[in-house]
Amino acid sequence: MIDSFIITTEQTKSGKPTLAVLTDQKKRYLHSKINPGNESQIFRKEIEENRAGLIIILGFGLGYHLENNFDILRGRRVIVIDHPSLAENSEVCNAAAKFKTQSENFYYIAESAVLIEETLKKYINVDNVSVLSVIPHASSYRIFNAYFCEVEAIIRELIDSKISNKATINKFADLFFKNCLKRFSSINKYYPVSSLYNQFTEYSTIIVSSSPTAYNQLILIRKLSEHYFIIAVDSAVPMLMDSGITPDFIISIDPQPWISEHLLGYNLSQSVMIENLTAYPIMANGTTNHFLAVNTHPLGQLIEELFDAKIGSVDSSTGNVAGDALSFALKLGFKEVVIAGVDLSFPFDVIYASGTAYQNRFSFFFNNRFKPVESWNSSYIFHVSGRIKSNGVYTRRNFETYRKLLINKFASESSVFQLADSLHTPLFSTISESALNSVKFILKKEKIIKEVIESKKPSLIDLSLVKNVLLNTTVLERVTQASFISDGLKKKLLTVINKL
Repeated sequence: MIDSFIITTEQTKSGKPTLAVLTDQKKRYLHSKINPGNESQIFRKEIEENRAGLIIILGFGLGYHLENNFDILRGRRVIVIDHPSLAENSEVCNAAAKFKTQSENFYYIAESAVLIEETLKKYINVDNVSVLSVIPHASSYRIFNAYFCEVEAIIRELIDSKISNKATINKFADLFFKNCLKRFSSINKYYPVSSLYNQFTEYSTIIVSSSPTAYNQLILIRKLSEHYFIIAVDSAVPMLMDSGITPDFIISIDPQPWISEHLLGYNLSQSVMIENLTAYPIMANGTTNHFLAVNTHPLGQLIEELFDAKIGSVDSSTGNVAGDALSFALKLGFKEVVIAGVDLSFPFDVIYASGTAYQNRFSFFFNNRFKPVESWNSSYIFHVSGRIKSNGVYTRRNFETYRKLLINKFASESSVFQLADSLHTPLFSTISESALNSVKFILKKEKIIKEVIESKKPSLIDLSLVKNVLLNTTVLERVTQASFISDGLKKKLLTVINKL
C-alpha cells in the first residue's frame, strides 16, 4: 500500500476529468490524460469474453472502464474494490454512486485491507455462483499494487475456505446427518464434553497429530508422557500406541466409517474418547468413557437449543481436527498446551507420519519392486500440491488456509506452544526441549481422569422431546434444508425418527 500520496483531479483534452496520484515526487494517472472515455471500449472486450456470474474488479477511480458497459454486467454480481483514499475524492464518490444505482447486484467497496475481509464475506457466496473472476483495472493495480496484492490474497483465501466448506458439505451431508441420528439412540450413554471444562487447570498437555514430523518427536513425547496429558487426533493413535504411548484423550470428528481402523487392535481402556455428534460412532477396544461434543450441524444446534447448551462443543471453526483438539485442550483449562506435528505440508515427501493407518495402508496397496512407496508418495504429493511450496516444502492451498485459520483463532492464546522443527515456520511460539524436560512431577493420570469422570453424569437427553420437535413438519423441513441432505435420505427420515 502507498503510504503517502496526493490525489488531484485534472481536466483532460477531451474535457473529461482524470485523477492524478502524486507519490515520491512522481505523478501517475489513473485514467488517460487525453480521452479517458476510451477505457470502456477496451474493458468491454474483456467483460464480453468473461462468463463469470460474480466479477470482482480491482480498481475504480472515476469508473470510465465500466461506463457504457452496464448493459453486459446486469444480471451478474459485480463487486468493485477501490483504494480507500480515493473514496475521499468528490468526483470518485459521484462516479461510485452512479455505478451502484445501475443494479442492486452492483457493490462498491473502498476499505483498508484490514477491514475488507469481513465485508467480502457478506458478498461472496459460492453456493449460487459457479464461476468467479477477478479483473484488475490496469493503472489502479499498478499504482496501488501493494494494496491490491493484499486484497487478492484475501479473496483467494476466502474462496479456498468457502469452497472447502462447501465441498465438505456436498460430500458428507448425508453421512453427517446419519451419524447424528445413529447417536441419538444411544446419546445418554455419552458424557457431555462440557462436564470436562476447566477440570485440568493444574496440568499441561501435548497434542499429537498424524503429520510426518510427529514421528520424529515420538521419543521426546514418550519421555514427557509421564508429566503431560497426551491428546491425540484419532489418526495418530497407531503410531503412539506402537511407540508405547497411550493417549489420555482421543479426538474424533471424521464422519467416515473407515476411521475405525485407527483404533483397531489396541487396548484403549485408559483412553477417553471425545466424539463430535457428526463423527462416525466408534466403540473402540476397551473404551468405556465416551464424551460427546456438538458442532455447527443443524441437529447439534437443535439439541443445544432444546437442552440449554448442555452437551458443549470443541468446534474450532478451523476445518481440521488439530484445531478442534486445541479448542478441547483450552476448554479443559490446561495451563500449558504444546502442539506436536501439525505440519500442514508434506515434509520428507510423505503424506502421513510413519506408523499411521493411512501410511501403512498406502504402503500395503501401492508398494512394489517396480515402484516403491516412496515414489508413490512423491507422485501423489506432486499431483495434489499443484507444485505449491512453503519454505521449500510442498503444501496445498487448503493447508495454507488451515494455517491462517489456526493462527487467527489461537495466536492470542499465551498458553499455546509448538514443538519446533527445522522445516516449518511455526504456527505459534516454540518451546524448547529443555523447558519441557523441566517438568519433573510424575502424574497419576489414570487416577486423575477417573476422579474427574466419577463426579460426572451422562447427558440425560430427553429423546421423546427431540422426537416430537423433529416430527413437526416445519422444524424438520428447516433442519433438512440447512443440512443439505439428499432427497433419498429425506424419504427415510420419518421412519428413522419414529424409532427414536
